[in-house]
Amino acid sequence: MRGYEEAATLSTGHTVSLPLRCEADVAGATFTARWERLRSVVPDGLSPVRVAPRSGLVVLAGVRYRSVEGFDPYEEFAVVVPVVRRTGSRRRATRLGVGAVTEIGGYVHALPVTTEASKVLGREVWGYPKTVADISVVDADGGMRVSVETEGATATTLVVREGRTVPVPLDARATSYSVHDGVLSRASVDLLGEGRAGVGGARLEIGNGPLGTTLGGLGVGRAVARFVVPRLKAHVHAPTPSPERERVADDA
Repeated sequence: MRGYEEAATLSTGHTVSLPLRCEADVAGATFTARWERLRSVVPDGLSPVRVAPRSGLVVLAGVRYRSVEGFDPYEEFAVVVPVVRRTGSRRRATRLGVGAVTEIGGYVHALPVTTEASKVLGREVWGYPKTVADISVVDADGGMRVSVETEGATATTLVVREGRTVPVPLDARATSYSVHDGVLSRASVDLLGEGRAGVGGARLEIGNGPLGTTLGGLGVGRAVARFVVPRLKAHVHAPTPSPERERVADDA
């Protein structure tokens, strides 16, 4: 998982070595969501994966970092929309498998974290929409329980049960998308670990804080799959502009 290395300097003066190397316990689930609502939050150049005429998918995951190179460990809650990168007009709805599709990845729609340093890191290097919140990621009921709270609001809670699962070895390169300095960017993420996955088996309770508003706006439905990956190793590479080099609005 080692290759070309570079460095980035943050506004705080902190120098970050890239790819960023980290290790974390991860638990999450894939939920159905309203396709048109997903389309409204995904920038030009990308289209949400469609699983039914009106349905797409959103992945929700709690992450408990054990180590992050150059930073103190922290927790985060990821809201990621599975997408395809395509050519052609934004209005042209691309189905998975059509020739115009060139790459499958995940658009990072929301990413609350527990420390200011990790927020600055994610925003300045990759353009990830990180915010600071009170997040707990704990072992519970043979799986994991993730809660995200903000002052004066009810918590959003994700419970991922272990139950009947199958082993899933990971040794792959994934692609994350974000809007960095107004430009659609992509970053490769190398993943290595031993996880378990199963059908359903996750429960989401949506609160009335900022994260709850975000999830409510996507029309999140039922859990179709869940996963738990302890001690996942990840190398997050430097971002590059997508091949289309499209400039998008900050609120796209």
